Amino acid sequence: MKPQKNISKILLNSAAVIVVLGAVVSVMVLRQTPDMATPDTSIVTATELLRHTPTTRTFDAPLVGARAVHILDVNSGRTLYSKNADEEYAIASLTKIMTALVAAEESPDPNNHVVQIDAYALVTDGESGFWYGEQWNLADLIEFTLVSSSNDGAAAIAAALTSFVDEPTFVDAMNTKASELGLTHTRFKNPTGLDINFETEPGAFGSARDMSTLFAHVLIEYPELLEATQVQTVAVASLDRLHSVDNTNNIVNAIPWVLGAKTGYTDRAGGNLVVAFEAGPGRPIVVTVLGSTKDGRFSDMEALIDATLTHISA
Repeated sequence: MKPQKNISKILLNSAAVIVVLGAVVSVMVLRQTPDMATPDTSIVTATELLRHTPTTRTFDAPLVGARAVHILDVNSGRTLYSKNADEEYAIASLTKIMTALVAAEESPDPNNHVVQIDAYALVTDGESGFWYGEQWNLADLIEFTLVSSSNDGAAAIAAALTSFVDEPTFVDAMNTKASELGLTHTRFKNPTGLDINFETEPGAFGSARDMSTLFAHVLIEYPELLEATQVQTVAVASLDRLHSVDNTNNIVNAIPWVLGAKTGYTDRAGGNLVVAFEAGPGRPIVVTVLGSTKDGRFSDMEALIDATLTHISA
């Protein structure tokens, strides 16, 4: 029994030493001088280390009907909340975000680039009130198309810009841009997002994370493309006449400090919506919902925006 007592005594003494060390713990931290040339050492207490360790608060997510959700803090690039964010879904008219982006980048001068509404645009599903041969400045047609989610507008943009892109078609240029932006779960098959076949082939598919990333890129690089989507009704003039168009985002007036939005809906895709808003001065947030219902996407978005504001202010 004597050896057991000695072992027990050693273990108890060791434990005591560990407890004492833990109570007065201080950590040697290697710090680099500003030029990273000569390291120096200093004592940092455990309390100081804890103070500078970032904490992660749990996002209190509301119950929503959307199949996929992604909330992006644009400045930090941090995901505040996600649900099935990397799963691929039909994105419907969210496609037009990329249509607008590629057009703005490839046109030599969107404000003075004249686009004519041709027969191809007019036979595209959807009725935007265009006349055959009607002429538009590209920038105004992009504005009209994003606010009203115009399919014939998107078709006219693509037809007019095909000769300006380095790809075989405008849609090829859209997919090249998606690759450049790292949208690994996104693929475009037309400039509108209309389903090619309801059962088997969407006009485009993507993930909620990819859509947040795409929208954030447009918000940072081309914020003027989204300005018209901040209001409920817009008057947009072609070179021939004036058009008054309602925003397809039914809750635009309910979104605090809205920076931009884009809707998407087909029977196959369900209800999609991307919204950018400021959660505080200089604090843009992008929220994406995919695979909700036609009306449910709006209530989902309102609940997610409220939850985001609560999370950030906590």
